This record gives sequence, C-alpha cells and structure tokens, in this order.
Amino acid sequence: MKTQKNCIYKHNAFTLAEVIIVMGVIGVVAALTLPTLIKNIQNKARNSRINNIQRKLNQGLDKLRLTDEINNYSSTEDFVKALSKHMKIICISTDPTKCFPTEKITYGANKAEILVSTITSPDKLGLENSQNQEWSTPVSFMTGDGTSYIISLNTKCTVDDNDGRSDPSGCIAGVYDWNGPKGPNQFGAIQGNAPDILALNSAGFGAFKIKGVEVIGTAFLANRALNCFDVQSELELPSCYYTDDYWAGAIDTCKSKGGRLPTQDEYKNIARYLINDDSCMKSGSGSSWKCENVKFDEDRLAALNLPVDKNFHILGNQTSDEYQDVTEATKVRCLAISLQNNYLASTYGNCWRSNNNYYALCVK
Repeated sequence: MKTQKNCIYKHNAFTLAEVIIVMGVIGVVAALTLPTLIKNIQNKARNSRINNIQRKLNQGLDKLRLTDEINNYSSTEDFVKALSKHMKIICISTDPTKCFPTEKITYGANKAEILVSTITSPDKLGLENSQNQEWSTPVSFMTGDGTSYIISLNTKCTVDDNDGRSDPSGCIAGVYDWNGPKGPNQFGAIQGNAPDILALNSAGFGAFKIKGVEVIGTAFLANRALNCFDVQSELELPSCYYTDDYWAGAIDTCKSKGGRLPTQDEYKNIARYLINDDSCMKSGSGSSWKCENVKFDEDRLAALNLPVDKNFHILGNQTSDEYQDVTEATKVRCLAISLQNNYLASTYGNCWRSNNNYYALCVK
C-alpha cells in the first residue's frame, strides 16, 4: 500500500518592511533625478522654440530677398509690412507697447528696468549710426506663433542678390520675446536662470558680463562686406587687400554698437563660458591654444545666437602677420569651434577676410 507523503510548499515573498525600504529607495532616486530630467526637457523645448523662431524669420527674409523687395526701405514700418507678405504677422505698430507682451523689461546683474513704452529710438536698442548704418525708428510686431519683436531697420543696408552671399537678417536689429507674457521678462544671456528676451543683432539693453568680458548683444553672421580701401582710415584697419572685406564689415557693425571685436585673451573667457569649464586654457599665454574633449553647453550657445549643430568660427580683432605683409591683409585670428569633434581652439591667421561664413561677437 502506497502512502502519500505530506508536501509542505514554501512561498517566497517580500515582507512589508522590504517593500517599504524599496519604495523609499525609489523615491529618493526619483527626487534626485527628476529635477535634472525636467530641467533638461525644458531646456530642449526652449532651444527648439528659439531655433524655430530664428528659422521662420530667416525664411521670411529670404523670401523677401528673392522677390527683390529687400532693399531701399525708408522706414522700419514699411520694411515689416513688406515682410508680412512672406510670414504670418498679426500685429505691427510704431507704438512698442501695442505688439509687445510686457510693460517693462529687466536686465543686468542689478535687475535694472526699462519701460517698453520708452523704446522709441534706435539708441534704446544699443544701436548707433555710422557711415554704413543708419537705423530707422523701431517698430514692434508679433508673429502668428506669439513671438514679439521690437526691431530697427538699417536703411543703408543692401543685399546683393547676384552672388547669393548676403544674408538679409543683417539689415535688422533689436530684441524678441520667445515665450510671450510669461515671466521672467528678462533680457540677457543664459547664465543660471534663462532669460526670455534675447537680442537680435543688437546690443539690446546694455552689455552683460561673461567671465569678466562685457559682451554687447548676441553673435551675428559677419556677412556684410565693405570695401576695405574706402573705410580703412575710418575703421583704423592696418592693411587692405579685398574690396569685399567681411572682417571690415564686422568691425563696422561692432563700432555702431559702441564696441569692438574681442581680443585673444577675451576669447579665452568666452570659450570657457561656452563649455562651462574654467580649467581649460588656465596656463599659457601664446597666440594659439586648443582644448580637446570638451562638452559644449547648448543653452549658452543658443543664448548667444551661435549654432548648436555645426562647426563655426568667431572673428577676432587682430590680423595675421606671421608670414608676410599680404597675410595681414587677407587673414585674421579667430576662435574655432568644433561641435562634431568636441574641441575649440584659437587659430593664428586661419580665417580669411573674404569669407562670409564666420560669426562675430561684439564686446566693450
């Protein structure tokens, strides 16, 4: 006769104490990581928004250029009305308060304030007239996506359609608000809390400091050429070779803002700001230096209106005279930024004065 053995089954399970401990650990990890995750998502959304704004404006300006309607406007208002044929603009006014979402703007470390109602002349945007720049009365306008602008037109600006090199965005300057009436209604570059009012080819509301360097406005594409021989004396250029000198055009633009192009030492601090790292370039004072395996801060690149998806150069204030006299007349020192290869470097005479693809940044 077979007897059946009693079988005792043991069930493995977590105790209540173990469950509570695991949930506590998950909560701590979430508390540590969620703020960073949320901030990264917000930063990406902001950068995407800013890039989309710039893309739409450039598309409208390109269409204006292609229809031969970019030149010969006597006022900013007429220019914006023509632009409205090529991009959706729902509000245009010579009264800056009509199309701008806030009554006042804060700027600077001391949170100074400027009333939007007082921005009725180009100098309020940090713009100054020069031989090749004459700024018209500012106009406010709002696009269909809710972006608000206050801009001024350089009535002396011309765009040459024959060679396709000139960028019409260099004909206007001012500020824009990328997030509407929501705060902080602050102008500046991204350092800590992100501003929502950014400069467009202008000094905006005064210079702001980056690592001790007083920067005027944001970077701009140096694609406006001047005949070097015509402006050599006025701009105090050391030498001339090209009749289409884009370096001379950049110097003139910075002069109209009450500034100049940065020195090599100032570029070091700007470079440190872009990678958010002070350890790079601490030693050495030579004219050439390089930092490799760096990580660029896309927020700070975007805040200065610099590319976040391609390599580029930023013009310096010195010519290259390392070889012979003609080199000084054709090349300048510049800051090379490689986002693909994660390095930045000060190049000694590697930027051609005849090239219209470089960026420029004005400092005081």
